[in-house]
Amino acid sequence: MFRSALLLVNGPGELWGWARPLLVELQRRKVHVAVRLLPCQFASGRERAALENFPGLHVTGPGGVLATLLAREEHTAVSAGMPPPEVLYQMGGDLWMGRALAKRFHVPLVTYAYAPKKSMRDCALACTAFAEMLPAFHRAGISPRLVGDLVKDALRLDLDVAQGTVSPWRRGSAFRIVLFPGSRPAIRNAARTFLRRTVEHLERRAGPLDVVTLLSPFAEGEEFAAWENEGLSPVAAGAGTVLPEAHLALTQPGTNTMELLHTGTPALVAVPEEFFSVVPLAGVAGLLGRTPFVGKILRKHALSRLAKALPFLAWPNRLAGREILPELIGAVTPERLGEAAASLLEDRARLGTIREELCALEGRCDVPGERGAAVRLVDLTEELLSRGTLRERTTNLPQRQE
Repeated sequence: MFRSALLLVNGPGELWGWARPLLVELQRRKVHVAVRLLPCQFASGRERAALENFPGLHVTGPGGVLATLLAREEHTAVSAGMPPPEVLYQMGGDLWMGRALAKRFHVPLVTYAYAPKKSMRDCALACTAFAEMLPAFHRAGISPRLVGDLVKDALRLDLDVAQGTVSPWRRGSAFRIVLFPGSRPAIRNAARTFLRRTVEHLERRAGPLDVVTLLSPFAEGEEFAAWENEGLSPVAAGAGTVLPEAHLALTQPGTNTMELLHTGTPALVAVPEEFFSVVPLAGVAGLLGRTPFVGKILRKHALSRLAKALPFLAWPNRLAGREILPELIGAVTPERLGEAAASLLEDRARLGTIREELCALEGRCDVPGERGAAVRLVDLTEELLSRGTLRERTTNLPQRQE
């Protein structure tokens, strides 16, 4: 078994949905883990605080690109007696950063992703979640290993943490609605009034509701009061404790749609045009999108093009190749979203069909076996390290000094 690992992670979704179960599994096996938070325009600013519950975890970043590539903090920690990494995992972000750090530490790079990325062929090991994701990788000349969905592991962790806690649901006879305002503060702020108006319209149509707002674990404490003032019952409980009892979720695209898949939760996936101005973009577009005046127009244009280019945005729909979860994109008002939600709640047969299709898709996609994705990922890493297979991709590098 390898003794130490360096884990690179960028955004809140990757940290909580992917890196968290991997961290738990590595620490269960007594592997010393250091975490480097990568610079990321999607970051919430609360990633370091979210990692405080992991004992003995050495966390650095986020810093600028130069600080990340120099890895001075990591090298200082090694000089002070912490074990040097034997393998580097990257969860999200540009892989050139991982490749550069792997060269600096003379260790192999292992990555996990839902879709192919540039430079992934140069990684010692690339992994993904589902067989349905493989064609996109193969078209890019990449042959990843299937380990299953780390998000499913994260849902199990939510249940473990919540044992013995009180259910957030309050009204047994009402429709139970989950609101996902997102992990980014700007989007949550924009969504608060929008969702309050949506719920008001939905309640006029469907009758009494039991509403729970699933706030990100990266949300600041004062946000809870703001959502409570809107009457939207914010909770910090994990999705795994809330979704199984929900009748319907109102959400946006992202990793959270994988949580809907694994819990079989019907949902409406909405991307209102009025939010386009606060949604961050990746790469050069993201840098230009932050410029005054012009940036707002560029973001709106880029997101409009993306919405048209992708046939589906929610992951269950992308995996199925058809719409299972209804998607509303563009000119979406609170009233329109509320009306669509009311129509769906009134159609019990449609709700049942969505649940059945999600469960069938999850069963078809999931990697067989009782072990979770994090266990498979670490097992595969250990197996390949023991055979020397991972190191074959780094033979041109100087040997790491013990």
